[in-house]
Amino acid sequence: MPQAVDNAKGKYEIAKASLERTETLLQFAKITAPFSGMVTKRMVDPGAFIPAATSGSAVQNAAIVSLMDFSRVRIQVAVPELEASLVAKGEPVKVSVDGLPGHSVEGNITRFAYALDEATKTMLAEAELANPKLELRPGMYATVRIGIERKEDALLLPVEALVEERAGAFVFTVTDGKARKTRAQTGFNDGTDVEIVSGVNPDQPVILVGKRTLNDGQAVKVTEGK
Repeated sequence: MPQAVDNAKGKYEIAKASLERTETLLQFAKITAPFSGMVTKRMVDPGAFIPAATSGSAVQNAAIVSLMDFSRVRIQVAVPELEASLVAKGEPVKVSVDGLPGHSVEGNITRFAYALDEATKTMLAEAELANPKLELRPGMYATVRIGIERKEDALLLPVEALVEERAGAFVFTVTDGKARKTRAQTGFNDGTDVEIVSGVNPDQPVILVGKRTLNDGQAVKVTEGK
């Protein structure tokens, strides 16, 4: 009788170990995400064989889905060399995308690379933005404005008024009905307006030269700009 009991106990332990092994393997059939989000890409279909990620196979080959949480998004900006030294953590950022016309999202610079890329001579800066309505989608191209400086009562002129030469920057003012070439020291230039640091007074009329050719002392007819 004792031997029968021992045999029964042995079979029980073997069955128990087999059950535990099966339960452990069954756990691998359930995939649990490390965070909540949206499945943005599925790489496999039901019934597909999925190889394990090993040193001999790329991790991408073993991927099943792409999961993203974009309730908060990260914007990456390539800052030109001239403005790179002015970027600082906490500076305001305004972001707009073509897919949301007339709508912009505001945030702040959270980190930047300090070093410039050797090929592009730009510096990578990043801003994290709240995206509660999920309007900003990963992969979108964005137009980003960074508030690197704030100046009160800055004198701004349209870029069409600026003439840039090897000798420097000039504007054409009007004196006694004639165009006068005047050297100007410029500051910030966003492609639409240019800051005039010195050389031109706020009450001086200037000529929007654009792509036209104008000579110093040339007679001009003054008309009010629209």
